[in-house]
Amino acid sequence: MSDVINSAANYGLSMAVRSSLSQDARYDMIANNLANIETPGFKGDMLSFDKTLDEVITTDFTDGQMHHTGNPLDVSVNDGLFFSVETPAGTRFTRNGSFTLNAEGMLITSNGHPVLGQNGPINITGTDIVINEAGEVIADGQRIDTLKIIDFGGKNIGEGWIFGEEGSTLESLKKEGSSYFNLEGETATLPQAENVKVSQGTLEQSNVDTMAQMIKLIETQRSFEAYHKIINTFMETDTKAVTDVGRLG
Repeated sequence: MSDVINSAANYGLSMAVRSSLSQDARYDMIANNLANIETPGFKGDMLSFDKTLDEVITTDFTDGQMHHTGNPLDVSVNDGLFFSVETPAGTRFTRNGSFTLNAEGMLITSNGHPVLGQNGPINITGTDIVINEAGEVIADGQRIDTLKIIDFGGKNIGEGWIFGEEGSTLESLKKEGSSYFNLEGETATLPQAENVKVSQGTLEQSNVDTMAQMIKLIETQRSFEAYHKIINTFMETDTKAVTDVGRLG
């Protein structure tokens, strides 16, 4: 009988520790979401379950609100589409269209990495810059290049389905930092997206719902504290059992 009791106690402690760690990870995830509410194009994370019912962190690819800035180098793109960026680690993809020009006139991201066009990094020498709906970059009336925009199939996101239409590859995108995504595998052959609609002078905002995240943060903190109390109870029981056995001996 004592073996059964010990086994049950160990199982209970193990589950309490596992649940506590899960709440800790959830807290960090929510805190990161809240820290990026001002990051253009940021996609919040959430906890979901895999096929074995283990908790996993999943990115929510639903669109954020569009905000008019009037800056000609701020651009947004329609759903499921991503800008291409050249980084030291290879090509990365982003919804953050807060671009600028460096000292050499190269179009770069807020992280300082070149924005890619069909012919590579985009160098702009003119002053009157237009980026039209098709993604063409025009300076002083001269077409320079077209933004390299990739379609990962994110249309029709909603109704609880965050990866878009059938055939979407959004699930294959892995988040890197607050703005970039990496697609595992060969990226050089990814085709230019069709039906592109680029909006100049606007930025997509973070899709994080601040109030909802604050509520989840409080719930998570309370759950963590509850599991911590359970763990302490198990530990105190263990200590008492060891002490009592010592006295009997």
